Amino acid sequence: MKQLFILSVIGMMRRVLAATVLLLGTSVVAHAATLASASIHGGPTQDSAFCYIFNAGTTPITFVSKEIIKESGTSLSLTFDNCSVLQPDETCLFFTSIVNNKTHACKVRINEKKTNVRGVLEIREGGATVLSNSEAR
Repeated sequence: MKQLFILSVIGMMRRVLAATVLLLGTSVVAHAATLASASIHGGPTQDSAFCYIFNAGTTPITFVSKEIIKESGTSLSLTFDNCSVLQPDETCLFFTSIVNNKTHACKVRINEKKTNVRGVLEIREGGATVLSNSEAR
């Protein structure tokens, strides 16, 4: 009788352990989505890179990281950045100064799916004249 009780307790413990593992394994895990532009340049007069992100969805998005990357793969320090939590139907922007004749890319990672998020990288001269652009997907 004692052995049967012990076997019953062990069986119940195994079921509880299996249920716990199953529940933990199927819990919601946040996976960051990445949007990135092509690496582009605007020629010898380029001096700034602007990355715009638009939230076309119905829920806010949060950023894991934001980068403007030069052709060597180095992430540049941002001069301006107002992208933290992006509300539906809003646009945010980050930019930095860049060097002439080098290609640059824009890359963001967000916590949500990127289905309703759009972006564009603009390479500019004088901060105003767009010389080149690339969609971030």
